[in-house]
Amino acid sequence: MARVQGPPPILLQIKSARQPAEQVVALRALKNDLVGHVQKKEAWVRHGALEPVVKILSLSRQLTRHPNGKDTSRSFVPTARPLSVEEQVRLQALQLLASFASGTDIPGPPWPLFLGDRMETRWRQALT
Repeated sequence: MARVQGPPPILLQIKSARQPAEQVVALRALKNDLVGHVQKKEAWVRHGALEPVVKILSLSRQLTRHPNGKDTSRSFVPTARPLSVEEQVRLQALQLLASFASGTDIPGPPWPLFLGDRMETRWRQALT
């Protein structure tokens, strides 16, 4: 009898992380697992890893907006300070998306990130 597998533990960790520090740990674990491994990237897409990463990134951007609509995370003066936990969340999520976008065996241009919600659907179709 075939064993039914649930989502990988890292994916469950990403989906259940509520605090920024938990998100950083979970996102970094996923990044460390897939960077440099085309087959792992494709497997993670099949597991649905893009949706929670994009959701975390979207929510982290909303948290940095001032009530007047301006992004408070942007600074035009370079500083040598350590990244805040919220900035680390965005960094890990962006690095993950960049890694997904830059490495698959599927012919054609890099992932069209501008497609937003349709991106995962299109790539799932391409992978099946």
